[in-house]
Amino acid sequence: MVAALSKGFGGFISQMAVKDMKFHTDEVMIAGDLAVENGTYEMTLLPKGGKEMVDKGKYLTVWKKQADGSWKIVRDINNTDIPAKT
Repeated sequence: MVAALSKGFGGFISQMAVKDMKFHTDEVMIAGDLAVENGTYEMTLLPKGGKEMVDKGKYLTVWKKQADGSWKIVRDINNTDIPAKT
């Protein structure tokens, strides 16, 4: 399943260039070796052969402290605020 997801996501990303990306962290909660960050994002995408698209939304990222003291992402999700077209 992971291979299929990677292949599908890779295909999507290969069709776009990220022109600009901004993140705004609203809150970080730390408990032991886990941290949860949430905030908003805005990015400008340039599809191959298409017009620029601006996406705005929110994200939630879970970080885990490693044995060497560094922090690495263990879970990450984002959701657009732009309504789906019907």
